[in-house]
Amino acid sequence: MTELHIRQVVSPSMLGLMLGILLLMPMALALATGQPVLEIYTVMYNKVTQKGIDGKLGLDLLQVLLGVAALLFMFARQRALRLYVSAQGIELQNRNPVIRLFIRPWRIVWGQMSEVVLHGAPAARIALEFRIKGGQSRKLGVAEWIRPEGNVKLGWSALRFAFKPPPAHESELLRVLAGYGINVVDRTEVDAARMGFALEKNRYTRVALIVLAVLATYAAIDGIVVLDESFVEEPPLPAFLMAGAMTAMVGMVLLLRFGVPAAESVGLGALVGVALGLASYPATLRINALTDPVGMGQHEYVLQRGAMLYPLTGGLPSLYAPISREFWAAQRIGSTWDIELRQGGLGIWQYRRAPLLEHIRDYHERNSRR
Repeated sequence: MTELHIRQVVSPSMLGLMLGILLLMPMALALATGQPVLEIYTVMYNKVTQKGIDGKLGLDLLQVLLGVAALLFMFARQRALRLYVSAQGIELQNRNPVIRLFIRPWRIVWGQMSEVVLHGAPAARIALEFRIKGGQSRKLGVAEWIRPEGNVKLGWSALRFAFKPPPAHESELLRVLAGYGINVVDRTEVDAARMGFALEKNRYTRVALIVLAVLATYAAIDGIVVLDESFVEEPPLPAFLMAGAMTAMVGMVLLLRFGVPAAESVGLGALVGVALGLASYPATLRINALTDPVGMGQHEYVLQRGAMLYPLTGGLPSLYAPISREFWAAQRIGSTWDIELRQGGLGIWQYRRAPLLEHIRDYHERNSRR
């Protein structure tokens, strides 16, 4: 019997690097903004743990957590799965009960097999299909299965994502099957016309993927968790949409010019455009704050009907139900509130959320105890 492991694609060091980037991003923001690192981590903790506030926050954080969960899933999968090939048959074992919810173990006796077919699958992933008499089948990736002693350090670059599996016909799995006299029908040439384009194998799409990851990470961390200021009036969404659309168009044209297929150019260019549009929201607030010649000031506002807050001093903008309309609708008409505002170099008014969030958090906590 021969035991095969999954080739190590997500190494512990790679996983640690990705998680480290996620955790150290606030430090980079602290250096860029001049805020204490501990203050940024405290703001992040308060925003994550607060209840009843910013329903959109949970959905946005979920996107970040899903990306981390995908890496953890790949890491757990490569540790949990084992393939055993013998003269009697082939068996896939799954040692992790969580991974077993997604990948079920199976076993096939050679006598049940009608044929074994080598396919060329999308994105240059070669798949081996075990066809069982009666119409069922099982598939395995050819390049990812190796002997335990072959699971050595990966030849990849953190910046280039240049992991290159061996050619399909040199895979350990095919060698093992040949050793047991199992005939494999090669249909890779037949499938070659349907094979997709591998983004990770093209230098230009790798650059686009890195830009996409940086923009998406910045938009998620600074825009959702760290940034403590919001627009007083409606944010300039047309400008954000225009910036995203222009970036998407430029990205598509450049990728097409560098020989990337049309479908991949359009899809990847559009994703980069969307990421830049999302990152424009916190970036605009940051630039506006950095170019503010006066700084944040505290001003007194009075609450009126319709959850409107009007300034007691002239020359200041009014606010409509900042953060939570439910909270302001429950407050006494005519009550006064201190709001911290600034008008930055871009001419945009923005207010600080933390003091208001304290009042809103107390309101929700009192309601939850009733």
